[in-house]
Amino acid sequence: MSVLENPIEKLPSTSPSTVKKFKKIGIQNFEDLLNYFPYKYKDYSKIKQPEKAEFGEIITVIGKVQEKKEEVSKRGLKIQLLNVKANEDSIWLVWFNQRYILFSFKKGERISAAGEVKPYFMQKALFVEEFEKVKGELIHTGRIVPYYPERNKLSSKVIREKIFYILNLKPEIKEFLPEEIRKYNELLEEEKAYFNIHFPENFSLQKKAKERLAFDELFLLQLATRLIRKKWEEEKKAPEIKITPEIRKRLTALVESLPFKLTNAQSRAIYEIINDL
Repeated sequence: MSVLENPIEKLPSTSPSTVKKFKKIGIQNFEDLLNYFPYKYKDYSKIKQPEKAEFGEIITVIGKVQEKKEEVSKRGLKIQLLNVKANEDSIWLVWFNQRYILFSFKKGERISAAGEVKPYFMQKALFVEEFEKVKGELIHTGRIVPYYPERNKLSSKVIREKIFYILNLKPEIKEFLPEEIRKYNELLEEEKAYFNIHFPENFSLQKKAKERLAFDELFLLQLATRLIRKKWEEEKKAPEIKITPEIRKRLTALVESLPFKLTNAQSRAIYEIINDL
């Protein structure tokens, strides 16, 4: 059995309730999940040191947690803050009403956070949109990040993690288009298209991946239509019905027995039906 045929239950660290949510939106196996495409992307690929960050920039900062605290605004809004040191400089990471953040990170742990650089009480701060613990390759920060339709209470973060896992297994994604068709239309290879629709290296490749997968859909639709038409053409036609003088006589008698006179349009319709038979 190929990797893509694996049932969704085989995803690691996936609770039964999450599996159930996937199945409810029609995702039964790894292949179904790979065909659940993003609807938008955010560019968090710019990794910067805090001292070089400018107000209004969308960046990713990677560093160690030095301090954590919670503050309350005048309006009663709870603000969670982590102070992160990257090289010799530090920056405050800011969340709103996300108290679990304070328990999610310990001092000394490495964090990667992405968002917009804004002033916070006269200091430079990063208002966090995405974040993750630094354990290996970055998934949610430090790259062009995909966002998925969040159906049935499945978050983009969960979907992103699961798709990233599947792609890291390097599944065999077969190329089904003939080489001459692919090259003539300047299309990406199928495998490269799938990687770049989910985790694009850049926006140019993301666009090419979208074009390739859209071409696949139209190509297969046209192919299916052509095969159906061919099947119809191969089917035996019904035998011709001979309209004998006797049949015409009986039809005339039937028409004359009607309690009303046929309109010109009705008479013409009968004539056309007889000719078709």
